[in-house]
Amino acid sequence: NQELWLIPSTGGTPTLLYAGNCRFPAISPDGSTVVYAENNDIYTIPITGGTPTQVTTAGAAENHPCWSPDGTQIAFQSNQSGNWDIWRIEK
Repeated sequence: NQELWLIPSTGGTPTLLYAGNCRFPAISPDGSTVVYAENNDIYTIPITGGTPTQVTTAGAAENHPCWSPDGTQIAFQSNQSGNWDIWRIEK
């Protein structure tokens, strides 16, 4: 597994956010949410932990998510069109 941990920059105890197979995590610009790839789909989870929300369901390989600067969109790589393209979705 590639777990998702929150480690305080000032020191302290790390917090396990999610124990799945998280890849390519990125923190939202406002610091409230983490987006990541797992099992060829994109998910978000609150920075405080909780239940992940599945963002994509295209049935294709989707990875490398990142936030738009204003935090309203998530861009990601997908082969859902038959080519590796950049897609975006409203948060």
